[in-house]
Amino acid sequence: MTDKYDPGNARHQSIKAEIELGNGLPDRTTRQCIQALKDAGFEVKTLECLHVAPDGSLRITKFPETAADGLVKGAK
Repeated sequence: MTDKYDPGNARHQSIKAEIELGNGLPDRTTRQCIQALKDAGFEVKTLECLHVAPDGSLRITKFPETAADGLVKGAK
């Protein structure tokens, strides 16, 4: 879960449960996962840092995510 996750928010709890069920993920935050990788000796970099993707690529992925959210809301 990201830092935006609110454990007191019922909607957040529901979404978290669905993600965990669908992906078999443990109860961990993004920061905990990154720290565990670092503790295990890995150097954690983003795709932009690795120059696998151009600068701004991470930001641009939000557009299709927003569109998908809109489609889901529209279907309801």
